[in-house]
Amino acid sequence: MLNWLRTASIKSKVIFTTLLSLAAVGVILYGFYGYFRQVDESLVTIEAVDLPVVRMANDARIRMSDAVHVFEAVIVERDPDTFAEALEKIRRLREKIVEIGDYSPSLAERSRSLLAAFDAYADAMRSYADDVIEGRLVDDDMYQRFSDVRLKRETAELKILQLEQDISKNFSGTLGQLRTEASATFKNQFTYGILLILIILLVIIAFFRTINGAITRTIEVAGEVAGGKLDTNLNFITAKEFQQLFGALAIMRNRLQEQYQATQLRQIRQTRMATLYEVLRGEMELTELGTKILNCLAQQLGILGGALHVLEGVELVMYASYARASLSVQQPRCRLGETLVGQCALSAERKLIANIPENYAPAVSGLGMAAPRSLLLIPLILSHRVLGVLELLSFHDFTEEDLDFLAQGEEGIAIALHSTLSRLQLAMALDRTREQAETLEQQQEELRVTNEELEEQASILRASEESLQAQQEELRAVNEELENRNVVLDRQKDEIIQNNEALERSRKELQDKAYELEMSNRYKSEFLSTMSHELRTPLNSILILSQGLMENRQQNLLDKQVEHARVIHSSGRDLLMLINDILDLSKVEEGKFELLVDQVNLADLSKELHAMFDSQAEHKKLEFIVNLDERLPETVVMDEHRLNQILRNFISNALKFTHTGRVEVNIRVPEALVKFGEQWLAPPEAISFSVRDTGIGISKDKQALVFEAFQQVDGTISRKYGGTGLGLTISRKLAKLMGGGISVASEGENKGSEFTLVLPRRSANAVLAEQEPLQETLSPKGPPAVLQASTPVEMPTRAQKRDAQKITQVDVPIAPAPAPEVQKPAPFAGLLIIEDHPEFSTVLKDLATEFGFEAACVHSAAAAHRYLERWTPASIVLDLGLPDSPGEELLSWLKAQPHTAQIPVHVISGKENVVMDELAGASEFIAKPFGRDRMERLFNDIGAELSVVSAGCVLIIEDDEVQRDLIEVSFREQEIACDLASSAVEAREYLAAMEQTPARHYGAMVVDLDLPDCDGFQLVDELHQSTNGSIPIIVYTARDLTRQQDADLRRFATRIVLKTDRSIQRLLNETRLFLHWLKGGERDPKQLLPKVVESSQEKLEGQRVLLVDDDIRNLYSLSAVLEDSGWEVRTAANGREALDILSSEGAFDLVLMDIMMPEMDGFEAMRRIRGQAAFEKMPIIALTAKAMRDDRAQCVAAGANDYLSKPVDPSKLKAIVKMWLLKK
Repeated sequence: MLNWLRTASIKSKVIFTTLLSLAAVGVILYGFYGYFRQVDESLVTIEAVDLPVVRMANDARIRMSDAVHVFEAVIVERDPDTFAEALEKIRRLREKIVEIGDYSPSLAERSRSLLAAFDAYADAMRSYADDVIEGRLVDDDMYQRFSDVRLKRETAELKILQLEQDISKNFSGTLGQLRTEASATFKNQFTYGILLILIILLVIIAFFRTINGAITRTIEVAGEVAGGKLDTNLNFITAKEFQQLFGALAIMRNRLQEQYQATQLRQIRQTRMATLYEVLRGEMELTELGTKILNCLAQQLGILGGALHVLEGVELVMYASYARASLSVQQPRCRLGETLVGQCALSAERKLIANIPENYAPAVSGLGMAAPRSLLLIPLILSHRVLGVLELLSFHDFTEEDLDFLAQGEEGIAIALHSTLSRLQLAMALDRTREQAETLEQQQEELRVTNEELEEQASILRASEESLQAQQEELRAVNEELENRNVVLDRQKDEIIQNNEALERSRKELQDKAYELEMSNRYKSEFLSTMSHELRTPLNSILILSQGLMENRQQNLLDKQVEHARVIHSSGRDLLMLINDILDLSKVEEGKFELLVDQVNLADLSKELHAMFDSQAEHKKLEFIVNLDERLPETVVMDEHRLNQILRNFISNALKFTHTGRVEVNIRVPEALVKFGEQWLAPPEAISFSVRDTGIGISKDKQALVFEAFQQVDGTISRKYGGTGLGLTISRKLAKLMGGGISVASEGENKGSEFTLVLPRRSANAVLAEQEPLQETLSPKGPPAVLQASTPVEMPTRAQKRDAQKITQVDVPIAPAPAPEVQKPAPFAGLLIIEDHPEFSTVLKDLATEFGFEAACVHSAAAAHRYLERWTPASIVLDLGLPDSPGEELLSWLKAQPHTAQIPVHVISGKENVVMDELAGASEFIAKPFGRDRMERLFNDIGAELSVVSAGCVLIIEDDEVQRDLIEVSFREQEIACDLASSAVEAREYLAAMEQTPARHYGAMVVDLDLPDCDGFQLVDELHQSTNGSIPIIVYTARDLTRQQDADLRRFATRIVLKTDRSIQRLLNETRLFLHWLKGGERDPKQLLPKVVESSQEKLEGQRVLLVDDDIRNLYSLSAVLEDSGWEVRTAANGREALDILSSEGAFDLVLMDIMMPEMDGFEAMRRIRGQAAFEKMPIIALTAKAMRDDRAQCVAAGANDYLSKPVDPSKLKAIVKMWLLKK
């Protein structure tokens, strides 16, 4: 036996040992069989009863916790889908609790108790969550409901805990019993096992000794392999079994080598992930989180640069970077789809770019820089939503291990990023919650007080409930009655529906009527525009031809025929005034009328009324009285021009309809409240203007009629007294615009009448201007004079003027006063005063003497002509109201004569509505009456004109080339040297050159406000500051200036000239005033006009003019005016005919183009003419009768050089044609 043990093969030994071991094991197993059978029965009982109950209880506890968390999420997110999920979890948990009671009868009672507590919590939580989602809870109820839900949740959780404790106790008893039985069986079997093991050990020792050598070597080899020496030599010559064993060891070694390498890679990856997750732990800001992630990846992967971009809306923002160099192309912010980062986020796909260019984001250190080799862009995605992009740069290519590591880590990074973003949002929400909690604490105390009050009210309600029960029976009976009424109401409802349908139809009809009314208003505006054109066109011919007949240049008309022509001309002008009244009425009705609000001196107003109507009342032998209430303030704030217009209408009507008695004007405080529309005017805030007469009166049934347009009391009065009936209509509308109203009172016919105007003392839109009224232009300061305070200068009455006229007819020219023997300090000689009233002219002469002027006075136009034939004054003061000829004609004559054209003329007059631009050549206009202070300013201006300062050049700043050339030609014709600047930069260069050249000095500067490189207002201020106000500034602009802009300009500008068809002449006059050409004795004033002007008319004779108008009357009248000036006129009836004439004849020097014509209007014709290169620079003057504000702009846009409105004044027409022909 022992020999066999030594010589047997290992297989035999193993089989023997195995059989012996199996026998021993069989014995032991048979012993354990009985034990395991018994244990199996116990385990079956545990598995079938105890273990499922434990699992159910544990599952119920977990489901309970899960349901609580889901409900909390529902409360926070208020999401209906989450709420539905929570209800499903509640349902499953309830089924699990019921299943516990059904499975274990011993736990049925405990299960029913748990089920009741859970149902209470589930119902409370379901109701609370539903109210929160639907927004039915207010802050006061939310806290109480949450406390109730929490209490019921704690009760249910306690029940579940008790159930688990009972189940655990039962399970522990069963396990203890099983443990006792196992211990006894183990002791018996242990004894038998020890014996069998000893036997087997003896056999194994015997085997061990036989194979010890081979096994020792095998152990050594295995030890070397286990020690990590996987290159051990296993090629030994031994028995076949050992060779097989060593072959198996070799295979094992190889597999171990592979597993070891895999284990190393797995450990490295786990270490990297652990390091990364350690970095991601904790609460951090976005920048800190991004920095730590990039630092970690730099350590693990060896990257040389990187950045974390976080998605905010549709933009990716770089919140962190690693080793980022400063490059101009870097974009810390980009939109989705822009750049590689944006495209990566948009596609949600990883992008690996190898072999990137050397100049792409180089890595820079203190010793140098190198180009990266690979770029990796990783989108950070969580729940299918892109949160950001991770950008990495590396010197080497990213390996598969690196990419696997990043693939495993990108989700963790995304989770950390999402957590950080959520935490930031939660922090903001917590701040809001904290504020709300503080508010709730304050409201809780209020609720406690309210609850106490509600308890008291509850007791009252209980008492009321008993009485309500008694009333319930009564209500039942009432309900039956109401049901019967409902039947009636249903019928009424049907009727109401039918009525509503009828109302809807009526509403649509009203909308149609409103549209028709809107169209009617539009047609009205078009009608007024067309009517203006159709009336002004024939009226233009009447005025032009009648004026030609009045002048009687051929001396072939009788005096009576000339008188007839004068009547025709006067009637035409009356008709023009009627057209203007109609247009004014239209503007008032359309709300386009503007008010110019200023302070109105009531005492001056009273004097003006006397000055205007005293002579008329005296002529009709009526008493005219103006009473001013002493309780009124000295001034009120309103539109003085419109106030005068209304009062003039009242007084004119009163004088017209009164034959005997008097007309009385009362300016006083109203006696009681006055209401106009929705506005009440109290006496302290209002002022009343009433005009009472003793005339024909108005019957009560016709008093409202007088305010209607084109209406009189009756036809008889209209025929007897004339008039259009527009005056009171416009007056009433003006009063309404000014915030007041007009009333009329009359006891009946032949008992007189009283018209009352009530206005607020301060207009609602009052914006007081600090400058002088707009019709008074500022003047250069003259020599100082010590005068008394301003005192009004009394104006002559109409009767006094008539007496003065009788004297003036035989007046001889008054020679200038002889020069005093003793030289005066400031001798300003040569002032001519043309004034028809001797006393007032004496006042002016005395004031002139005080200022050191030598003054002469004449009292008529004829005397002025005779005086100017002998002497040439240095300055003229002209009154327009001359007895033998209008002052406007004398002014035109002065500016037309070569020896008087350069004399400054200061116009004074009591006329109203005088427009400065109509006074061609006047230096300024002063409206009567005026005070002594205004006269002082007048003589200061004259002193400036007569000063000895001289300058020979003007700086013209104008960006428009045509306007600039026109001004230059006009100035050079008057021998005025000028420098031209088209921008503010050139103007500054000219001024800088002037400062460097003391001999050169500008006498004036002409500035346009619309410049390409500078605001005109700023430039005027700059020029004034740079010259210290020493050079006069004349603003020459086409802008419609507001009152505030006008005031701002006048602080720096000496004159403001608006661009019109006569503005060039006025600009020349203003410029000559400042150049001071009338220097005493320096040159003969009669030689001031250059020779080129004297020969200009001869040079322009024979020029060809094309006149285009569809009206044959206009063609006839305008052709006559133009041909009288020596120009050849060719006519065309429409734009198409004009184009044909230009194409065939071509050689025309100027075109006069009407706008409204058949076939082709003037706008289209001018555009086509300008489209031909041959006529690009030919002057075109537009003619139109439409009274629209934007006509000029439309004409210029179509190609016109200038613009004339109908009816055309012949002198204006000839002047503007001559100007453009000279320019050409």
